Amino acid sequence: MSLWHHLFPKILKVAHISRYNPDSKEVLYRLYRETDSIAYRAVILSRLLILRLRYFESEIAKSENYPHEVDWDAIGDEMFNLLTMSEDMITTLITRSEAMQEFLKPNHLQELRRLQELKVELKENRP
Repeated sequence: MSLWHHLFPKILKVAHISRYNPDSKEVLYRLYRETDSIAYRAVILSRLLILRLRYFESEIAKSENYPHEVDWDAIGDEMFNLLTMSEDMITTLITRSEAMQEFLKPNHLQELRRLQELKVELKENRP
């Protein structure tokens, strides 16, 4: 197993994060706001999304006539906020992350050609 698989649970343990703890949501939001580290924000957001997705699924599943009877007022704002946080994190990762250095390597042209081929293929197969 990679180092990451050993480090991730330790980060969550130090932050006292558990999916069974109802306060975990607030702790994660607070930790996300209080850190400037891109790496830690990414880890925290990842856990927050996993934790809250289960909650959203359970709330939506309560509706007998999905999606018309879902109480969107209760969960809609948080869902939108998580989407906004995710968009911000992805933008940060794209513009400031070392992981994106792969685009500066010589094989980036090959990847761009592959993406272009996929785009053309999808366009041709569209009904």
